[in-house]
Formats: sequence, structure tokens, C-alpha cells
Amino acid sequence: MLFVTHHKCASTVSARYIQKLCADNGLSFFPSARGNVRPSPRHQVSFLSNASYPFLDKFICWRVVHIIRNPLNVLQSAYYSHLRSHTVEGLPILAAQRRVLERCSADEGKALTLAFCERNDFFPRTPGPLCGLRQWNYDDERCVTVRMEDFGERIDQALSRAVGEEGAALAWPDPAPFTFHAMSGGREPGQVDETSAYRSGHPEAWRSELPRGVIDYVRAHFRPMLERFYPETLAD
Repeated sequence: MLFVTHHKCASTVSARYIQKLCADNGLSFFPSARGNVRPSPRHQVSFLSNASYPFLDKFICWRVVHIIRNPLNVLQSAYYSHLRSHTVEGLPILAAQRRVLERCSADEGKALTLAFCERNDFFPRTPGPLCGLRQWNYDDERCVTVRMEDFGERIDQALSRAVGEEGAALAWPDPAPFTFHAMSGGREPGQVDETSAYRSGHPEAWRSELPRGVIDYVRAHFRPMLERFYPETLAD
């Protein structure tokens, strides 16, 4: 099985859950955060957390579960993560971005985060999450798209449905430790902790926090994806 996603698209929660799935079922697990790494032919399950469709296209030979997120929430989450909570150890590009954000107003910083997340070299040979989402071929029948917003309290149900028959015989782990409530230390979605990697969890926070010009840009340039998976984001 191959699971792919992008930075700020529940990549940490998904990776931990799928690693637990593999441990519980005796499956070998291969993770990578690089955009130029192919699925491992020596492992039964690969998890690529900064996937690049132009790179992966020629290596896809089995069912792919592609986990996505509303690009507006990706941007909202990335701004606060890059400003405060994400480690910069060993990540000089992100460390430089943090120094930029620390000197900006919030509105300036969110616009600059948009530019940063659209880069095709967000990390070396790795696309930013917005670049990855925009370049994906959502008509590729080898790929099943799962919205991270549909995890809710049941990441097990969302992923097992996407995997289909291949996952029918698997023991899917208890989803309770992988909810926002559990991962945030007991908060409910909408309760903000500015220091946490799980800052808010509210799917509509972008409406009041992102600058209008940034919202208009994302709506214009991600419109096909938004119309297909997040039509509600196109209405004010």
C-alpha cells in the first residue's frame, strides 16, 4: 500500500496512525519526507509525506491513498507553524523563513507563507504543500483522494474505506489517540493554543484570519481543486 500526503495535511497524525497499523499487522513500513523518493519496493507500506505527482507518476504501480487538505487551511496552519512551533533544527531554509516571518506583520507573513508554500523547492528537491496540491492529477484512477477534514473522530474508517479490499483483513488501530482532542492535549477544535503544533483545529478559521487578497489568490489559482473537494470555500 502507498499513502501520500503533503506538509500541513495531517501528515504527522496520518504517519503515526499508519505506522501503528503496520506494527499491529506485522507489515514493514517505509516513511519519507522527501519529494524525490520513490515508494520502497522492499516494504509492504510506504508513506510519503511531501509527495510530488510529477515525480511519483512513473512509479505508481498499485493503489495510492492521497490525503489532502483545504489549501486555505494549509496556508493558515503553515503560517503559525513556521512562525512558532515547527522545529527548524537541520532545516536552514525554514530557519531563514522564520526569521523573515518574525520581522513581518501577520498579514505580510501570511502572504509570504503563501509564496513559500508554493515553491517547488520548499525543501531540497521537495515541493511545498501548495505546490504539491496544485500539481496533483486528481483524475488519476490509481489514486483515491481522502480529505483530512473527513477524519473527524474516525481516521480508521476514512483510511480503510480508501484502501478498499486490500485493507479488509487488517486490524485497524483504535482511532481515539489520533483525534485533535488527543493530539492537542485535550482541547476541542476552535480552542486556540498559540504555542502548539495543533493550534486551532477549526476548519473555518481561515475566513477570519487570512487577508482578503490571499483568499482571493487561493480561490483563483486552486479553483478546480476547490470546486471538486471544497466547494463551500468559494462562498463568502
